[in-house]
Amino acid sequence: MSTRDRTRIAENRALAVRLREAGAPYRSIARQLDVSVGRAHQLVMEALAANTVEAVDSLRQIESARLDAMQAALWPQALSGNARAIDTLIRLSARRARLMGLDTQQDITLVTVEYRERFEAEFDRLVATMSGERR
Repeated sequence: MSTRDRTRIAENRALAVRLREAGAPYRSIARQLDVSVGRAHQLVMEALAANTVEAVDSLRQIESARLDAMQAALWPQALSGNARAIDTLIRLSARRARLMGLDTQQDITLVTVEYRERFEAEFDRLVATMSGERR
């Protein structure tokens, strides 16, 4: 790959991330860069991988701010009993939990407990088997 090609790809990655941070959907990014939607997504992911911690934190903060704005707009409607607004707020809350990794910790804990119980049961079985062999 030539230096010119690498430069063009790096520029496309940077532009794709800036557009995504501004809220552009991948379809719009693809049109602007004259690439497929899949390639637009890939460019953003490649850029994030290159600057993982800072870029992911930045996008997470931007997305969180968007969720805050949507929640603020829907909150009065939900408080007045609008079922559609309530449903949308529930989905926004679930999205926020995934974005912030709140659900992940719970899943990991449940898996850890399950494996610990399996391990202890297997350990007890092995101890019983070994104790029986020694007698």
